[in-house]
Amino acid sequence: MHWRSMKPSAFRSRFLRAKAGSIPVMTALMLVPMIVISGGAIDLIAHERLRSVLQDGLDRGVLAAASLTQTRPPRETIESFLKAAVTKGSYALDVKADELSNAKRVEASATAVTDTAFLRLIGIDQLTVVAHAEAEEKRKNIEISLLLDMSGSMRFDKSGSYPGPSGAMRINYLRPAAKSFMDMVLADGAEDYTTVSIVPYAGQVSIGPVLFDALTRNRRQHDRSSCFQFGRSDFTLGVPDFANLPQTQHFTQANHHDALKKAGEAQITEPWWCPDDPHDPRPGTTHDFVAGEGKDTDRTSVSFLSNDREYLKRQIDNYKLYDGTGTPIALKWGLLLLDPAIQPMLREAARYRALSDELDIDARFSNRPASFTDPDTMKFLVLMTDGAISSQRIPKDASKPVQYYNNGSLNTDLYTVGDAERFAAALCTAAKQKNVIVFTIGFDVNDTAAKQMSNCASGAERFYRVNALDIQDAFKSIATAIQKIKLIG
Repeated sequence: MHWRSMKPSAFRSRFLRAKAGSIPVMTALMLVPMIVISGGAIDLIAHERLRSVLQDGLDRGVLAAASLTQTRPPRETIESFLKAAVTKGSYALDVKADELSNAKRVEASATAVTDTAFLRLIGIDQLTVVAHAEAEEKRKNIEISLLLDMSGSMRFDKSGSYPGPSGAMRINYLRPAAKSFMDMVLADGAEDYTTVSIVPYAGQVSIGPVLFDALTRNRRQHDRSSCFQFGRSDFTLGVPDFANLPQTQHFTQANHHDALKKAGEAQITEPWWCPDDPHDPRPGTTHDFVAGEGKDTDRTSVSFLSNDREYLKRQIDNYKLYDGTGTPIALKWGLLLLDPAIQPMLREAARYRALSDELDIDARFSNRPASFTDPDTMKFLVLMTDGAISSQRIPKDASKPVQYYNNGSLNTDLYTVGDAERFAAALCTAAKQKNVIVFTIGFDVNDTAAKQMSNCASGAERFYRVNALDIQDAFKSIATAIQKIKLIG
C-alpha cells in the first residue's frame, strides 16, 4: 500500500515504529561532540586561568623591572614574579629593556603551554597561552629657583619689632625651614635629576664675582660687590644686554640705624645695598674674589644649578641681611636661571674663571636650564618674602652713602614702588606663561604683600601666608607638592 493511500492514523503508527530503533544510533553519534563541547569548556577555563595567572605575574614583574630604583637585571626580576605565579609547567620568556639616565622601559612576552583533557579527542593536545606586558618609568627632570628674602626686616619678630640678639628673629625661622626644603627636594636619588638655584635678595641680588666678571669682562666700576642695575625695559622674559648694564653702586639706603648704632650694640644688617663680595687679602688683586674658595666663603650671592644639598644648606646658614625688598630683581634672576638662553653665559663664566667652584655645575647638568618646552623637564619658582615690594633708590652722589631713607637731597628713585609692583607682576605672568609653576610664601606679611604674593602664584592654592611657626610646614608642603606634580606631570 502506498503511503498516500494510508489513513493518517495508520501512517503515524507505522512511522513511530520505524523511528524508535534509530534513537540509540543518533545518541551515539552525538555523544562525542557533546563530550568535546562540554569538556572543551573545561579545557578553555583551565587555559584562561593559566593566561590570567601568567599575565598577572608578567605585569607585576615588568612593573618592578621598570622601576628606576630596581637594582636586579630586568629578566631576573620578571622571572622571580613568574615563578611565584606559575607553579606548574614551564614557560618561555622574552625580555627587552632600554635604560637611560632618567628613564627605563621594559617589554616582555611570556608563552606557556597547557595540556588538554577533552579537546585531544578532536586532535588538540595542547593550548598555547601568550602574555605581553610593557612598562616605563620616566623621571621628570626638575629645575628649581628658590628666592629667599634677606631684607633687614627679617631681623624683626612677628610683631614687627626688633627683639634683640636672643629674640625670635624671622631669619632664625627661615634658615631651618629652607634647609629642610633642600633635604626633601634633594633627597637620596633626587640629586640625579634635580637642580636648585638659590637667589638671596634684599634691595639687590649679587650674582657673585665670577659671573659678573665674565659678563662684563672685568669692566667693573668698583670691587666691592657684584650687582647689575636693571633698567625699566629689563623686567621681561629674556636675557638683558649685560655688556651695557651699569654696576650697582655700593651704598647704604636705610641702614643708618645700624651704621650709627650706639657703642656696644651688634650690627644686624650689613650697611650696603648690594651684598658684599668676599674679600681677597692678597696684595695686588683687582677684585674681591678668592679663587677656589667659593663654596666655603661667607657670601650672600646666587648659587647656580646645584644638586649639592649640603653646600646649599651652608649657603643658607651664611647669608647676611641687607637693605630693601627688591622682589622684581629677585624674580628676574630667578626666571633667568630657568631660561635656556642663559646657558652660554654660564658656560663662559665657568671657562672664564676655571679655578672657581662658584659655578661648579655638575657635568650631568651642562645642558641646563632646559628648554621651556622640554617635555622631560619641570620648572618651579619658589618666592619667599616677609614684606611688600620696595622702590629702588640710588645716591645722587655716588661717592657718598645714603644715610637717610627719605632725604631727597641725598638719594633718588630709580623706579618707584608702583613701578616695582608692575615689574614683579609682569615677571610672574611671564613665568606662568612659560609653564613655570610658581609657589609664593608670605612670611608675617601685611595685606598688601599678601595680595602681591597671591597674584604671583600659580593659583591660590600655591600661595602660603604663614607666621614664624608655620613657615617650616609651608616649605615642606611645597616640596611635597613638587614631588606630586612630577609624578602626575
